[in-house]
Amino acid sequence: AVIEMGFEPKLLNLRAEKPNCLQLLGKPSCCIVGKLSHPDETFAQNILLANLAAISILKSQSIPIIVNYSDNLAASSNSAVASLYRSLLWHADAVIYPCQAMQQLGNPWLTPNNPAQGWIIEDPWQVEAHPYRPLKPAEPCRIIWFGHSSNAQYLLKELSKLLQSCRTHVSYELTILSDSGTQKRIEQQIQKLPYGKPWTLRCISWDSKSQPKQLIQELTRAHIAIIPSDIQDTRKLAASHNRAVDAIQAGCMVIASPLPSYKELKKLLLLSEDFGESINTGIQQYSRLTSKWLTYRESNLKRFSPSSNTVKWKNVIGNNINNKYV
Repeated sequence: AVIEMGFEPKLLNLRAEKPNCLQLLGKPSCCIVGKLSHPDETFAQNILLANLAAISILKSQSIPIIVNYSDNLAASSNSAVASLYRSLLWHADAVIYPCQAMQQLGNPWLTPNNPAQGWIIEDPWQVEAHPYRPLKPAEPCRIIWFGHSSNAQYLLKELSKLLQSCRTHVSYELTILSDSGTQKRIEQQIQKLPYGKPWTLRCISWDSKSQPKQLIQELTRAHIAIIPSDIQDTRKLAASHNRAVDAIQAGCMVIASPLPSYKELKKLLLLSEDFGESINTGIQQYSRLTSKWLTYRESNLKRFSPSSNTVKWKNVIGNNINNKYV
């Protein structure tokens, strides 16, 4: 979006150990703050000091500050990260949220007398539209779970019931697309569990250098994508739509916990707190449901297209740069 608007982007990674990095700031038309976080408190403190110094310099020059708020980091248990984001939101001229639920979490940290303008810019899909795959009676039903290790706990809670409840198909394959540690945890648990029908486990290590090619390849071979979460977990309550949207685009039947973002996609997926029974129901109605979703998919997912994402970013950037000179 920045390039299409005729600007030259400058990417900076600021750390307090290298104070000379502040000399690279220059005088930009605006500053977009990406996700700044680190689990190590010392590193996080260095990020805090450098970036708050940079924001202070830019604000003194009336440079618009646009903060991307994709995780509720102002409420982080890491004190340095929390302090950084509370200050960022306080000083922001605009805040970008990936969904309404995240906007509700970010609003309390805005300046009371002059709240920053909030914009919702959904994550763009990484997967172009693919057809739904036929589910053949004699072949395994291919189910995929993909995601960060922090989400594995929700799958682990579902595994026992999942393996025993799924009985409407001849056999099942469960693909885990994640890091090796997550794969090992799931493999160890599955070995201890009974199951009603034959199951095979297929572990694929996430390759950061092969994205989104690897993600597309794995999603487009699956029949069903499961996205379990916990509606009582405040950390996940404001999750964005991205995993569900990519799986829907890939032609997967998506079964997801009823988080607010997934509820917005209820015409294109199954919401559930009982994944085993929902898989049974989904398989029984597979042809009808996938035909219906194919009809509604394009119109309902238009707002997640890369082109829509670019237009929204242009609006935010243009609005804030123009206001600078008013």
